[in-house]
Amino acid sequence: QPSGGTVAVGSGPYPLQPLLTDAIARFAEAHPGVRVTVTGGPSEQLLETLVDRRLDLVVCNRAKFASSGHADEVLSIPLPPEPLMLVCAPDHPLAKGQGDSADFPWALPRPAPGSNFPRALRTRFAAGQFPDYELDSTAACLDMAASGRAITVVPQRLALRSGLAMIALPGSEVTRDAIHLLRNRSRSALVAAFVAVLKEVAQAETIPSNSAASADPAR
Repeated sequence: QPSGGTVAVGSGPYPLQPLLTDAIARFAEAHPGVRVTVTGGPSEQLLETLVDRRLDLVVCNRAKFASSGHADEVLSIPLPPEPLMLVCAPDHPLAKGQGDSADFPWALPRPAPGSNFPRALRTRFAAGQFPDYELDSTAACLDMAASGRAITVVPQRLALRSGLAMIALPGSEVTRDAIHLLRNRSRSALVAAFVAVLKEVAQAETIPSNSAASADPAR
């Protein structure tokens, strides 16, 4: 068992919490002397850092890597999809089935997505006017939602832990994350152990998509 060293991880905003934080906690139980660093940022930037061998692995949306110029150099290991949930304060009009999501301010993690939203929001995004609040983490977005000043979208596990009101999105709205590794790079026992723990946590904590409807306060 590796007893020392560092695992350098790159992460998109959605897998960072709670997938990676849960994996790090479990990994630390078996490898208390190992240092884990997590770097966030745009997928394209994380890929460049992985190819430059400054990261051991990256966890983020696999579609971003498939369309990149480095796709042939990267091995992608898909993780189980997780439903995305719209989250708002318990007393927010949306939690009571009132209004439309496009009518309220949004807080989304950086970099904010520009698709899979109502047409009115896609138009605002194209004009550089969406989201209303672009923050560095899902935790910050949840704080904005808790204040009642914005709504946000996060993976279902994180939404359940937040204690806020959840509204189910269409079934197609799920995470599409994967573990990305450099194909021709030999991996240390340390990195292999972390990848194994990450896959175990992702599989163990997968929530069936049909359970999302039960969390919808508007139903």
